[in-house]
Amino acid sequence: INISDLGINTWVSCIDISPDRKTLYFNSGRRVYAINTDNPVKPTAPVFSYEGDNEKTIYAMAVSKENTLFFSEVLYGSLTRSVVFEFDPKTGEQLRSFKAGIFSHYFYFE
Repeated sequence: INISDLGINTWVSCIDISPDRKTLYFNSGRRVYAINTDNPVKPTAPVFSYEGDNEKTIYAMAVSKENTLFFSEVLYGSLTRSVVFEFDPKTGEQLRSFKAGIFSHYFYFE
């Protein structure tokens, strides 16, 4: 699927798949897009846009077993603690946020 004309960055910073393997999520330019793996077509709009502080960036993304999206946000060039956000991909609603370690960039779900 050619996504180059979506008006997003030329690179994708994070990618993950839903637990049922039916949806592929990717983050680019502070937006999250979804592609259905059963009928893979180019997305026409983001699932949601992250409108945080422009000094910060999404450093990591993962889909939990409950099919919620987790993001790690960091301040450019800083050694401060990351903030982790949990979002519902169906509604785009932020469910919660919390502080994590410095430059946290992996998620582990049990």
